[in-house]
Amino acid sequence: MTEKVKQDRQSAFAQRLEALFVAYGDVAALDAGGTQITWDEIGDAGQRVLDTLALVGAGSGTVGLVIRTRPDSVAAFLALLRTGRPVALINYLQGATALADELRGLRLRAVVMDVDSVEPAVSEALDAAGTHLVSLQGLNRPAGTVRAATPVHDRDVFAHDDTVAYSITTSGTTGRPKRIPVPRTKIAKPDRGTLAGDPRQAKGATINTLPFASIGGAMAIVNSVWRGRPLAIMDRFDVREWAGLVRRYRPRIAGAPPAVARMVIDAGIDPKTFEGVRCFYTGSAPMSMATAQEFERIYHLPVLQSYGASEFLGPVARHTMEDWDTFGRSKLGSVGRPIPGKAVEIVDPVTGQVLPPDHVGTVRVAVLTADEPPQWVSTNDLGRLDADGFLWIQGRTDDVLMRGGFKVSRGDVAAVLNAHDAVAHAVCLGLGDERLGQVPAAAVEVKPESTVTAGELLDWCRQRLKKYEIPVLIDVRSTLPRNEMMKLSESTLAQELAAKVAATRTEIRDA
Repeated sequence: MTEKVKQDRQSAFAQRLEALFVAYGDVAALDAGGTQITWDEIGDAGQRVLDTLALVGAGSGTVGLVIRTRPDSVAAFLALLRTGRPVALINYLQGATALADELRGLRLRAVVMDVDSVEPAVSEALDAAGTHLVSLQGLNRPAGTVRAATPVHDRDVFAHDDTVAYSITTSGTTGRPKRIPVPRTKIAKPDRGTLAGDPRQAKGATINTLPFASIGGAMAIVNSVWRGRPLAIMDRFDVREWAGLVRRYRPRIAGAPPAVARMVIDAGIDPKTFEGVRCFYTGSAPMSMATAQEFERIYHLPVLQSYGASEFLGPVARHTMEDWDTFGRSKLGSVGRPIPGKAVEIVDPVTGQVLPPDHVGTVRVAVLTADEPPQWVSTNDLGRLDADGFLWIQGRTDDVLMRGGFKVSRGDVAAVLNAHDAVAHAVCLGLGDERLGQVPAAAVEVKPESTVTAGELLDWCRQRLKKYEIPVLIDVRSTLPRNEMMKLSESTLAQELAAKVAATRTEIRDA
């Protein structure tokens, strides 16, 4: 690929944004809670962020964005992408202590975030890192509450790499979460030959249900720019609001994480909601066969799953309508077949030998290129490929549980609890949950004489864990159940915790 072709592809996204602002300024870019927000409003809000960054002397280098599912976050993200500056997307679903630790480690030139995210621990971290702060205060208000910082040693690893559009933190499919760059060629989408759509001819909106700090959520914003279709967003997911958006916009494909299918069933959403919808498309976490079958029976829609990871910049395999038409319900529960440009194989977790069809082993993935041999990457997922090439995910090889599409490390939760002075030993287990698949629950053996309460330990976790990592229950005990060899009895503990969670939910329901 020539340097000129690279530059053309890298600038294509900026050119597309410029065209939207100039030619389609009065057309809706977002539907936020029923309010239509135009491209003019998005462009103006984004420019205010850029002006404020320049005001504090942060006119270059990587910018951190604590991104939320809000219009001002979208405006800031697009404005930064338009300038070609790398953006470090930061997940807002974490406590102040965890966010402060991440900002202290990144030591960025500047960070942009909502005003309600700036707690004392975060301010101290920004000062220590020499990071300027620009606080978002809503779409139609100036970017303000500026905190200028004294620059320190520059660790901005992406500042001088003009191939990076943004970076995200992986969810742990191939190991410990890590920050990876997303190339600017990805947002120009040269591999799919995407043509810019005319916003005035857009049919409905694309309904987003993914966090913008994920590869799928960030690309939803990018795709809305290219397709010319407005993006319908919810600051906090509500299944009835989502169903209302489906009724309003009549998408051909209703897409959402697996937990939403369970929520739709439990909420008794009217099947007429999905008139005109061809399928329910889902991914990001396994879906139970029982839920998929129940959803299909009630709503008469095929449930098509996909499989992917941030490390591979999106989907690796997907179940398509074409495959459904060919194979029908016989492949219900699979995550489909590898997509073009990706390859999947199953290997023995000990020997690394490639296994034949229908043998369970470690899932390995390769991103295929024309010029290089496949570079295989092992995941922490167990799976099998059947004789027709369909991938079936069978579980995990590590301590990670899946909570409604979010990966939660049991070890990380236990480590946070073990760091509390009153805790002698903490354990986190994954309990089955009909809606979310699994949820974390913890048991804590406290030190003698300790008076710490479950509520105090929950507050401790809220400061140090992402919201979806916080246990649904912290059971404070003087001792944990152990067998005759003094090893922790996880099976006994899991039964006890499950009973307490069920009892708590019954109390809440009957109150």
